[in-house]
Amino acid sequence: MRYLKSDSDTIKTVQQWCRTYQKAYERKDRSWQRLEAEGKWLAWDAVLEVLKQQRELYESSGPCELTRAQESQKYTVLLLYYSIPPARSKEYRELRVTFSRQNLATWDPIANAASNWLVVQNDHSRTLLYLGAHKTSRKTVPNRIQLNSTDSTKVVLGQLVDFVCRDRDVLLRGNARPDTTDWLFLNSRGEPFGTSDSWTKYIQSIFKQLANVAISSNALRSSFVTDLLTSRNRPSDDLLAEVAFAMRHSSSEQSRTYDCRSSADKVTRAVALTSERVATALDVTTAAAPAPVATTTSSKRRRRADDDDNVAPEVGDIVGAVDDSSTLRKPFVHFAFLGYLRSKLPAGGTTEPDLIQVYNADLLRQFLKFMEDERGSAAGTLSCDCQSFLHALNFLRSEGHCSVTIRHWLTTYQKAANRQRDVSWQRLKAKGKWLVWKEILDVLKLQRELYEAAGSTFAKAWESQKFTVLLMYCAIPPARGREYRELRFTFTEEDLQLWEPDSTQSNWLLLSGNHSRGLLYVGAHKTYRHIGVQRTELSADGSTNALLEQLVAFVCRDRPALLQGRTPQDFLFLESRRDHPCRPGRPPKKKSKLPPSVGDIVALAEDASTREHPVILLGKVLRIYPDSREVLLAHLKQMEKSRKSRADYKITAGRDAWVEGFDSLVFPIDIAYDTARGVYSLRTPVRDIHDHVFDGQDSTDSD
Repeated sequence: MRYLKSDSDTIKTVQQWCRTYQKAYERKDRSWQRLEAEGKWLAWDAVLEVLKQQRELYESSGPCELTRAQESQKYTVLLLYYSIPPARSKEYRELRVTFSRQNLATWDPIANAASNWLVVQNDHSRTLLYLGAHKTSRKTVPNRIQLNSTDSTKVVLGQLVDFVCRDRDVLLRGNARPDTTDWLFLNSRGEPFGTSDSWTKYIQSIFKQLANVAISSNALRSSFVTDLLTSRNRPSDDLLAEVAFAMRHSSSEQSRTYDCRSSADKVTRAVALTSERVATALDVTTAAAPAPVATTTSSKRRRRADDDDNVAPEVGDIVGAVDDSSTLRKPFVHFAFLGYLRSKLPAGGTTEPDLIQVYNADLLRQFLKFMEDERGSAAGTLSCDCQSFLHALNFLRSEGHCSVTIRHWLTTYQKAANRQRDVSWQRLKAKGKWLVWKEILDVLKLQRELYEAAGSTFAKAWESQKFTVLLMYCAIPPARGREYRELRFTFTEEDLQLWEPDSTQSNWLLLSGNHSRGLLYVGAHKTYRHIGVQRTELSADGSTNALLEQLVAFVCRDRPALLQGRTPQDFLFLESRRDHPCRPGRPPKKKSKLPPSVGDIVALAEDASTREHPVILLGKVLRIYPDSREVLLAHLKQMEKSRKSRADYKITAGRDAWVEGFDSLVFPIDIAYDTARGVYSLRTPVRDIHDHVFDGQDSTDSD
């Protein structure tokens, strides 16, 4: 594609597709539990059992020479895969055999270095596995694996010699192609396996016959790596790097592609570490946890703000300082910048500020100075503002609106702001924004005392929620605010490792029916696009038993007291109003004096609305009249309800606009813009909006 310089748009589009598919592949659940449920996995111990069964078939094959030769070849193939770090299919499929008298350490193929050979010394005491034709041969030197009769490889050496000198000649009798007689492994016609598909089917047939699971050589590689990472005597990082070299791939590829542990397995060691510290602080005895395992994930390469390879944002992407409702046709900068621009526009101006004004360098300087002097923004906040504008400028540059000078100035300003940032714990502690971890554990102990000493049912439930939240932050590696704020819970009898919600990007706490196990399913988090879903297992017989016990007590005993007969919610943590979960975009507050801004979505209730049949209207604020305390609203028409009964709305641009007073508005409400469908999804229950307007009484009630 590098030669298609004239068609740069096509190249950028294909590059974007490539990145999208790569991220989707990285987010895919490739755990061994999922593969085993799909019939595509065999544990490494089970591979050893298949090897033993094949050896028995080989030894009891009977007097027929052809049958014995075929079983000998199958046993030799399995022994190679098990005795040596498993190779890719091409490396063994194209393996040739030869005999040599020279020193194997200096042996090289005469014709083509990019080829694979099994070199047997004439006295059969040593062999060399020379792998020069493999996937990464352009980046690494050929692999040389020596097999000696005096070390641990003597078993595979003996079988290779027996197969080459005795059984392989039987398979060659049907070969009608003299130029292929040096290939090591042969098909039923005595010829080489011509394609990768034929070799894969050959391997799958062996495992299908003996284990009733058809797995390929790639699955064997994954099983081998996963077994190393989950073993109690986990190899060191240096040894894992050597294993990666022996398998002809990098360490990052080892963890990204061949590590099939579940996300719960990958966080086991971190969870055990934090749980043990909490147990020590609370004087709680924890059960012995199984040997945890950790993984080293490759760090993703971050795109720099001054990269020349910038791609226009997709519909719905949060591009720098762009609002959630932004599209490529009508992008809008975040509300802080919009409000500043509105205050700087000349009186009587009718043009709403938009993203195009970002490329005005003087206006950007004024805004950053205003944020620093008037708002007191710290250096870190200003650096983030610069980064946001740089993302917007990348889009504008692709449209031909932006000069390089402004981008260079913003980058310089951002670097200067980063140099001024002092995020040391000493500075944060001086500002009253820091606690060492030991002090946090002391806070946890104090909260437990408050919980145990609480009197009334509601007070005990409220203190129980506080203790549960702190325990979750301390017993497992702390999460971001959104991950626990949007956490829902449910009970299930399914296998927790295979459980999937209706929406992947959601957070759930799963509890088994007997309360002996739990699973923290985190799919809605900041780095979902890169690492996908994370699963943390909670077990009553592991280091997380204290956390699981408290979660069960809170869900089954204390949390119902917080609802007090109101509408049931599946969100785990609730606000003090007792009827609203801790959800993004706060629910309506009674008698709120906070006025909306231009672009905000507000709700109203019609006079005919009742609590059984609430009639709610939504509108988008187009203009504000502060003198008369009125707003101009654009009507959002309700769409047909989806299968999940979610209330979706779509703006009717250019019509159905009306003026409404401040006192009739319900604001703020919990509403999100779905960029994929181009609709607004209302999350606040319409009955709560009705209660907010009519104080819980039906509007049709008489005196």
